[in-house]
Amino acid sequence: PRSRAGVARKKLWSIHWKNEDSVAHILVVEDSPSHAELLRGILEGAGYSTSRAEDSSSALVALKQNRPDLMLVDYMLPGID
Repeated sequence: PRSRAGVARKKLWSIHWKNEDSVAHILVVEDSPSHAELLRGILEGAGYSTSRAEDSSSALVALKQNRPDLMLVDYMLPGID
């Protein structure tokens, strides 16, 4: 039997968009530069466009400006959890 993580991972990589010309944009909210770059490298290698916010306030600004399709958020950000 497959684990839930395996099923979720397979679904992430197999997202199909209505407009095949557009690329899904993912906002990575992570205060650790090395973790953020690792995630962005994996996602960009899979064909997604990414951007990064280092903290909650910059994430809110990015959310309003860029309207990402998905956000990956560190649950223990400095200043807000």
